[in-house]
Amino acid sequence: MTAAVLPFRTRVALRAHAVRAAARRTPGPRAVRVLSKVLEQVGWFEARLGPALPKRVAGRWILRPMIPAWPSPAYDVWLNGLLQELDPVGTTPPALAAVLFAVTRRCPLACAHCSAHDELGSKEHLSREQLLAIVDSLQAHGVAQLHLTGGEPMARFADVLAVVAHASPRSEVWINTAGVGLTVPRAKALAAAGLRGLHLSLDDPSPARHDAFRGLPGTFSWVERAAAAAVEAGLVLTVSVCPTRELMDAGGLEQIRDLAAQWGAHFIRVVEPHAVGKWSGSDVKLGTDHGEAVDAFIADLNASDDGPNGFGDAWLGRKVGCLAGGWRVAYVDSDGDVRGCPFATRKAGSVLDGELSAALTQLRAGGCARFGVPKVPGLATGVSTVAGD
Repeated sequence: MTAAVLPFRTRVALRAHAVRAAARRTPGPRAVRVLSKVLEQVGWFEARLGPALPKRVAGRWILRPMIPAWPSPAYDVWLNGLLQELDPVGTTPPALAAVLFAVTRRCPLACAHCSAHDELGSKEHLSREQLLAIVDSLQAHGVAQLHLTGGEPMARFADVLAVVAHASPRSEVWINTAGVGLTVPRAKALAAAGLRGLHLSLDDPSPARHDAFRGLPGTFSWVERAAAAAVEAGLVLTVSVCPTRELMDAGGLEQIRDLAAQWGAHFIRVVEPHAVGKWSGSDVKLGTDHGEAVDAFIADLNASDDGPNGFGDAWLGRKVGCLAGGWRVAYVDSDGDVRGCPFATRKAGSVLDGELSAALTQLRAGGCARFGVPKVPGLATGVSTVAGD
């Protein structure tokens, strides 16, 4: 089966939407110029990542996993941020398109690869009010996607539900979860509050090996139930896998692909191992051959509309450079401090102390040691301060 394409009327409506957004900012020839820059950037990404493979879920189109679903208020925030990046107007800062936000330090698991291992504990450092204040500050910087992580977000369900409701619909909200505690009623409550989807972790197709990797018996069963709950609630389902060399050599990625398709997943996300947290000092990096195998795996997923499509953090880095590090993506930890990504240990400042703008500038100056500065045409090179930030 060939890759999916948007229906003609949808393509026309999507382009008309962009034209209206550009014209509202800067009418006349300037709007035409910025739209040409948008098309240039879209073409640049497609030349490196392949054409977008849209998925229609709950009446909205997902063009790429890193772009909010269309039509939606969050998509408008993302589009306006892109226009501002390509053609700055006034003092509005270039948008920080997505943020991963660790909303809890609690977790019932003991995962072998946990990057947040040293930060976990039973006592939260951020109150519900502080969580919501951080969301407000992030949205002042044009955050279009908010990915809630931890810890295990389901371990702090009431507060997570409040964060989802507070952030939506201005930001599109996702949850990164191991599935433990995600029941059908909870999935439906999250969907009603505005949640777009889940990144559901599955690290081995064998229930016994997955449970051992996650350090909690019964975790695989929770993944199965959480997947079913997400689909029933109308959420976008991404199966997220952290593949070791051993898993790949045993054909584990292909088996996880088959499980994800069986569960009705829309996407598979490959998060390659990093020697941080519990894996600090360990030889876990995939290396060139396995990295190329990941790229081939994702390319195969994206060659067809039959089953889930694929993407990955390192896959994206190899293609376009690192978009994290404060360029388009950043990480806020469970203390409210800003880092380049969940695998970066350097803290650049606190959102709660009004240091977000300065922190993003500092992160951008540092760059990514592995993938370097992104080479996206038109990418902004600085961040302005927002009043009251």
